[in-house]
Amino acid sequence: MGAGCSSTSLAVTSSNSLQATSTAIATAPARMYSTDKPAFSVEVCKESEIGDGSPGMKQVKFGEFPVLVGRTADADRRLFAIGGKCPHFGLPLAGGQIAGQRLRCPFHGACFNLVSGDIEESPGMDCLPTFKVSVRASDQMVLVEGTPPADGKFVVQRPLAGYQPEFASEHFVIVGGGPAAAAAADSLRQEGYRGKLTVLSADSVPPFDRTKLSKAMAAEPALLRTAEHYAQHDIELMLESRVESVDPAQRTVEFQSKNGRVVLPYTKLLVCSGSSARQM
Repeated sequence: MGAGCSSTSLAVTSSNSLQATSTAIATAPARMYSTDKPAFSVEVCKESEIGDGSPGMKQVKFGEFPVLVGRTADADRRLFAIGGKCPHFGLPLAGGQIAGQRLRCPFHGACFNLVSGDIEESPGMDCLPTFKVSVRASDQMVLVEGTPPADGKFVVQRPLAGYQPEFASEHFVIVGGGPAAAAAADSLRQEGYRGKLTVLSADSVPPFDRTKLSKAMAAEPALLRTAEHYAQHDIELMLESRVESVDPAQRTVEFQSKNGRVVLPYTKLLVCSGSSARQM
């Protein structure tokens, strides 16, 4: 799943394929910051300082902001320049591990694509900015080009589509209230899905970041996305809705809501409810 899911998931789908799915975010093109400020180029280091993979990447300054430059650890040894702080907690990524074209945060394990900046494994929901990078032939100096973020934050949220009435016959239902469900909902809208989209969660609050529970007691900072985010992008979040059965033949899901029992039809269904730890 594109936005990174660690929960065990099972997809139950119809035979009709949707135009957009929640996969393949890693293949999305790299994105640059777009502000009113002009882009500029900065000499950051010599090519010899980068190496060919972890720990060969190097943290440099791009204006006042930390950026990581290096080469991917696959056969291409592709040059990259990405934001140096993890969007999850804002902690430095300089101590992370590179494997192929992926970088893993050393603190909570979020994984990012070094070429596109996309997040590929949770925790976290947002991506890293990427910058143009090149090596000057005359002196092997590494140059980073782009515009530092105007808001001072190295966080990229991909644009999301919304519901369109002409796609009313399509209804994608997601069962689950954790990071996998939140990531799936965002990924569908990011990939252009414009049909109905419903998330059924047994929890009483929107999906939240469980890694923050030991650090932040306030409920709002722990939410992966706010309730307003789901409403803005036409994602119907049905809380306190405990699914009891699925009928793949009839393509319906039955659940107990606050107002009683409901049978909901779907064209596509994703079950990502996770699992409970076994008592020892």
